[in-house]
Amino acid sequence: MKLIKKLLFIILITIAVVFISKNIVKASTVEVTTDILKLREKPSTESSVLALIAKGEKCEFISEEDDWYKVKYEDYTGYISKEYSKKNDENSKVNANNSNKTESEEQKNNNAENSKNNETEKIDQSVLKGKMKKESNVKIVPLINSSTIKKLNSNTEVTVIEQINNWTYIQTDEISGWIKNTEISIEEIKDNSDNKNNTDKKDTETAEETKEQNNSNEDDNKNNSEFEEKTMYANDYVNIRKEPNTTSDILMLVEINTELKVIGEEGDWYKVSTSEGDAYVSKDLLSNKKVNLTNRGSVDRISANEEEIKSESDTIETEEKETSSNTASQIVTYAKKFLGVPYVYGGASSSGFDCSGFTMYVYKHFGISMGHGAQMQSKLGKAVSADKNSKSSLLNNLEIGDLVFFLDYETMDEIGHCGIYIGDGDFIHASSGSGYCVKINSLLPGEYYNTRYCAARRII
Repeated sequence: MKLIKKLLFIILITIAVVFISKNIVKASTVEVTTDILKLREKPSTESSVLALIAKGEKCEFISEEDDWYKVKYEDYTGYISKEYSKKNDENSKVNANNSNKTESEEQKNNNAENSKNNETEKIDQSVLKGKMKKESNVKIVPLINSSTIKKLNSNTEVTVIEQINNWTYIQTDEISGWIKNTEISIEEIKDNSDNKNNTDKKDTETAEETKEQNNSNEDDNKNNSEFEEKTMYANDYVNIRKEPNTTSDILMLVEINTELKVIGEEGDWYKVSTSEGDAYVSKDLLSNKKVNLTNRGSVDRISANEEEIKSESDTIETEEKETSSNTASQIVTYAKKFLGVPYVYGGASSSGFDCSGFTMYVYKHFGISMGHGAQMQSKLGKAVSADKNSKSSLLNNLEIGDLVFFLDYETMDEIGHCGIYIGDGDFIHASSGSGYCVKINSLLPGEYYNTRYCAARRII
């Protein structure tokens, strides 16, 4: 009898061991290996960004799809690139009988997440400004535990760029970064169509204003229809703007004596035709004739003697190059003053820069305005043709002071970085890689940045 009990006990133990061993599966985590990695809603670089994940952060592994890991990070479920992350396997006990339940719960969570993403507030074009509700920390990335760029005081006014889930990306004159939605109040300018059904004592006044505006627009249209197209020239370094006001976006920067086709006028602005579409230039920045860049202002440029004309033309070209060269040298000297200044995401001041914030800050010192963003800056000035696979081509075609642009290190399919060429194949930039500061690197063949180099623009 005792023997039978012992045998039954051994059998039960064996069954339990086998059952438990079947319930042990591999659970994995995925660790981010680059400085900042985008968590996307779908396995595509075109998909929207749910969150930014810092180097060393771990996500819960769900599945694999081609070059992407599907992961869960905090409250988000999405995709990250395999190239900039690594999968770590860890043993953990999971009840196999609950697998169907887990899958069901995962599907439920995904549906809830998708619903949450669909309900994510998108900033309308009418949103202009925001105001801080309280003293708040501006973060580099939209994570509670990410580094703080700066602390903003209560009632500080900011520009709202975009919102992702519970975070708002804001910008001031000095910094850009992320804050929680609950820490900011957003001011909106509503479209007049929202008030179609509102009738009050101001209706008459509004109607009069509308009539006056319509009359003004009709006058402008009439003026433009009667305007005789003509060619004019920039009398200085000139910003070409999207709209006829100084707060409008800059489409491009053109140099002195650039020929522009003027197709209309609006108040104090000329409407011009450009490669980027119709745009506007302040009237006092254009002239009917090219600016004489020599000191011989009294010389009659129209001469029957072709050799004399050629000589004067060569003189102008030489002096233009000398002026440009001197400015470029000053730009490089000024840029080198900031070597070692730390890299700060969204930074555009001497206390910290990101790549386009650095170039914008340096050029602004010399009276050249450009927006904050590598892609936007890549449309300024004139394109410089240089074969990145040829050392001689790079050295012969690039000039000091040129802006140089590089593909995004994560996707390698669009511009994501920029710097200033300083000669001998080197450029200075605010690096988010090794050093995390303003530094000098080479873009010649065989160097890391040569693999990402994609374009150059001449601003001066």
